[in-house]
Amino acid sequence: MQSGGAAFLAQIMHPGSSVAADFDFIAVPNHDSYDPGDNQFTFTGAPHGITAATIAEAGEQWQETLAALRTPRIGLAVGGATKRRKFTFDMAVQLGQRVGELIIRRKASLLMTTSPRTGEAVEGVLEGLADQGEEPDFLHRWGDEQAENPYLGILALADILVITGDSVSMCSEACATGKPVYIFAPDGSVSYKHNRLHQELFRLGHARNLDLLDDDENTAWQPVILNEAERIAVELERRLAL
Repeated sequence: MQSGGAAFLAQIMHPGSSVAADFDFIAVPNHDSYDPGDNQFTFTGAPHGITAATIAEAGEQWQETLAALRTPRIGLAVGGATKRRKFTFDMAVQLGQRVGELIIRRKASLLMTTSPRTGEAVEGVLEGLADQGEEPDFLHRWGDEQAENPYLGILALADILVITGDSVSMCSEACATGKPVYIFAPDGSVSYKHNRLHQELFRLGHARNLDLLDDDENTAWQPVILNEAERIAVELERRLAL
């Protein structure tokens, strides 16, 4: 090596078993279930750039648009189908119905945003909401070039967050806010890896299953904030003896 052996090779996510031994540090998510090694560091979910500072900035940016809506404000982030799993119209209707019930029970407003994978499933969510006589107080459809993406603003200003379980990133980012996070992942909608992540988030107190919202005593629980990017950085500093 040109460094004379002084370089420190680090990787986020597993590079593959054939080259793993070449790295000094590999950060891998627990839900990927790789065999542990001395050069591996495991974490929960996905590292990201959501911090208290970014949330505060987004809150200020979207204050005028979202903060005037009645409280509690429920933030709904809808993903969609993945390569191996479908997010069907019926699943979307089910999500809309569950959130509609929550709006009625909590007398809440709804801030809803979609993603590139949502597609026509958004119509199913809206149909489910309509079944309960509800509709979003604020709706952002992905691909609307005239509107700025409100995702961070919703994370900042919602009091409760409902996230579809198909996105590791969205689940992890929501759990960084300190807000109660509820994950919607009906049978057949997510992979085994995604399900392992959800169970880990539930076990560690970062999130809960959306079905638990049927029990009113669970609506005021205090979640454990998830910040794995910071944990990875601290571990890197320790191993580098900085």
